[in-house]
Amino acid sequence: MTTEQLRKSEHQLESLNGIWHNQNNSEIESNVSADGMLSGTFTTSANGCSPETHSLTGFASGRVVAFSVQFPLHKCVTSWVGHYSEDGAIECLWNMALDVDNDQPLWKSTLSGADRFVAGPCKYSLQNSRTAPASHPLWLTPQS
Repeated sequence: MTTEQLRKSEHQLESLNGIWHNQNNSEIESNVSADGMLSGTFTTSANGCSPETHSLTGFASGRVVAFSVQFPLHKCVTSWVGHYSEDGAIECLWNMALDVDNDQPLWKSTLSGADRFVAGPCKYSLQNSRTAPASHPLWLTPQS
């Protein structure tokens, strides 16, 4: 890797630091270390519930980003993987694995979708968030 490519890669990693929100008004607060380890929090109020904040962990390499969040209340884990785009957004696909009863087919326990995160906090208060659309991972999980 050339010095210029290394500088560009380091800049892209630094660009991922901060607060991001998606189309469902979920927020991530991320910090990427020099070696590409991503850590932070994921806050959502999907399904009309009170805001929930969970730990986020993952990796970033150049423009590639991947992170996961465990949602204990909903008995699921969701992972996002995608790219930091030229327009400054994080475009990713997500897969959510639900913990289902033994009598349920496993194919019903994995859901997929897409998110686009843009820099900055949500435009709406998470306390008064609108109900998320059906494509959101937590929309489909039962409330306890």
